Amino acid sequence: MSSAKKTLKAALSGLRRYFVSVRNARLKSRAARHKSRLASIADDFSAYPRVGFVFQFHNKSGNLEAVLAPFVKTLKAKNVILFADGCVDGTLPAASRLLLGPHHLVINRNNTHEISNYRMAANILNGWDCEYAVYLQDDDVYAGPISLWLDNILEMMEADASLSIVGLNGGVNVTTNSFRKADERFTSAPFESVRIPNGGGGFEVVNRLGEFSETRSVTIPATADASSRIYCATVNRAPQVMRVPDILELGYFPREMEPYQYDDYFNCFTAWLNGKKCLLAPLSSKQGDVGVGGMRLFNDVTANRRPAHFVRNHNVIVERFGDSLRTGIIQDRVNRANAGQGRGDV
Repeated sequence: MSSAKKTLKAALSGLRRYFVSVRNARLKSRAARHKSRLASIADDFSAYPRVGFVFQFHNKSGNLEAVLAPFVKTLKAKNVILFADGCVDGTLPAASRLLLGPHHLVINRNNTHEISNYRMAANILNGWDCEYAVYLQDDDVYAGPISLWLDNILEMMEADASLSIVGLNGGVNVTTNSFRKADERFTSAPFESVRIPNGGGGFEVVNRLGEFSETRSVTIPATADASSRIYCATVNRAPQVMRVPDILELGYFPREMEPYQYDDYFNCFTAWLNGKKCLLAPLSSKQGDVGVGGMRLFNDVTANRRPAHFVRNHNVIVERFGDSLRTGIIQDRVNRANAGQGRGDV
């Protein structure tokens, strides 16, 4: 190799080293600034240290700011877990920019869905010494202070160790013939909700899915502070507040029902059969104006179209809880819980 080529090679090598050193210095400077910023705001996120807030997101990055703001910017919650599940719309990096607390965790999952994610969250929260999990979704915005309803729910759960699950969305009761074994017709069976007189001058809403299930919606006034309450057989998300130890010890969010659907029935029926209680306290402050939930929107679930695994999950409920439903044990425990308070809403 000629001396000129050696000189040029040395010069180029030196130039590469220079640019690498400049790049590394910039990265080090950016990392230092980021660490400094994180340290400066770490103490800001201290609210509700025994509560974990868990969000399930699927391709709804446009909702991130509105959904998270009440919990992160206003409430300054200490413990937040967000699952960016099967997302291709930038949810993961966007969520990472918004969740900056030491116990703010953004988890990328590859289309594993709610049951697996919520069970994972319970295990993480248990490691953080959280007693309660608040399960939330990607299409709900809350007006007014979160603490207005959360404080009331936590006060009730602290006073009653048997109160395992509180749903602040909807709830249903069951009859001795609520669930019947399903076949492939279940995937396209019509769903309908009909109002029928209750004999007292009012009405109740009966939900029927073909010939396979019939439940009765529990209707009480929604409030901003969760002050209207009644026990019922099952409550649904979101929000939904659960005791973390109960999730782990009683086996809520079971593997056999993954990826999603009918876990609310499983969790609540399990609670009632193990001496626990489930409470409905519907919120008026939940705003339903940010679109359909990601799970349903991107899995093409409609009132009259369902994936095949819905049949399996429905039949898990029939097989696991059929005897208790047919004998009326679950609904009897619900009724006795309400009667024990002297009236329907506790």
